[in-house]
Amino acid sequence: MTTALLDRLSHHAHILTTRGASFRRQKQPRPKDAA
Repeated sequence: MTTALLDRLSHHAHILTTRGASFRRQKQPRPKDAA
């Protein structure tokens, strides 16, 4: 039943592809030591 619900909700969905660096990754602090 959940599968049918998701299928109906996503039937007319559009997939957007983006390129480039992720904004979430840019905001993460870099580790000081790479182990």
